[in-house]
Amino acid sequence: MKKKNFIAIMASMFLVFGMQAQGVLVNGIFYNFSGTEAEVTSGITKYTDEIVIPSTVVYDGKTYNVTRIGEGAFDFCPITSITIPNSVTSIGKRAFNASYLLTSITIPESVTSIEEQVFQSCIRLISITLPNSLTKIGYEAFSHCRSLTSITIPSNVTSIGGNACWRCSSLTSIIIPSSVTSIGDEAFLGCISLTSITLLNPVPIDINPMVFDRDKYGNDEGVDKKNCILKVPASAVPAYKKAKVWKQFRIVGEK
Repeated sequence: MKKKNFIAIMASMFLVFGMQAQGVLVNGIFYNFSGTEAEVTSGITKYTDEIVIPSTVVYDGKTYNVTRIGEGAFDFCPITSITIPNSVTSIGKRAFNASYLLTSITIPESVTSIEEQVFQSCIRLISITLPNSLTKIGYEAFSHCRSLTSITIPSNVTSIGGNACWRCSSLTSIIIPSSVTSIGDEAFLGCISLTSITLLNPVPIDINPMVFDRDKYGNDEGVDKKNCILKVPASAVPAYKKAKVWKQFRIVGEK
């Protein structure tokens, strides 16, 4: 009798926690609820086509503010577009990993960081608009986005994570603001089309050669630094010509 009761209790607990892990479906979007806030999460079915996330959602008679897109929420989902409201302040790891039909996305000004692998393997992503509120770009954030042609890093970003743009093979240009003080290893490894870097910092950032060079296993091509123009402030040209790694580029001073 006790054994039967224990099995029944465990089964009911599994059912409850399983439902919570999958999220609650409201108007086509799955959510987790906590306090007065809601997190967009994954569900028992994959999201498809166009997704519009509301700033608030009503569930069981209570209104919640949608403040977060959870870890892996749209992982491997064939969505074609996504609208993110200004109420969202956080986007979790792998949130849009391998959303292979997504071609463009705009991140609202409310978001301050892009975590690990958020847009990894979004192979059709052509353009992305990043907010000025952004301060951090995480590890492999845009890796394998092979259709992405250019990216402008917002002026408040201080760090670009390792492998951030790894194997973005169509990337031709990037603008890095003076606020950036660190760039992780292999951040631009495999960016074989990169021909223009605008670096606004008057002081050369101390980086590892592996930011741009072929990796130690020889699996990826490095950036062709001799044919890649590095645009820096005119007054900083002498410093960049002496700096390790940076001196290998075609340095051009700009006013």
